[in-house]
Amino acid sequence: MLHEGLDHIPRAIHDNHVFLYEGHRMKQIKRPLKRACEKVGIVYGRFEKNGFTEHELRHTFNTNMGKTGADHYVIMAIVGHSDNRSKKMFNRYNTIDENDLRQAVDRLEGYLLNVDHFVDQAQERG
Repeated sequence: MLHEGLDHIPRAIHDNHVFLYEGHRMKQIKRPLKRACEKVGIVYGRFEKNGFTEHELRHTFNTNMGKTGADHYVIMAIVGHSDNRSKKMFNRYNTIDENDLRQAVDRLEGYLLNVDHFVDQAQERG
């Protein structure tokens, strides 16, 4: 299955190779990904309606790493994006949804309540 190959990603990052097959780096991903998609009934191809490509893997990785709270510079380093052009690519592959926005505002509100609490305590002591 497609996801079984993805189970090895964290182990492979230290070697600068994301995709491995039987412990060896893969020189190209398109053909194996196409075969995997065909096996599980997923439409493959950039010009196919709802077609899956290797770019979805990068998109998913960037988005999921962002949801873990990883700094975007760390994510960029992992995926090999380091210059301004690459920053645009990172932004292209990173998805922010409504839940992400709500969580960010909730964190800010929690932070501000905590700051207010400490200010109030300091004023009570002062």
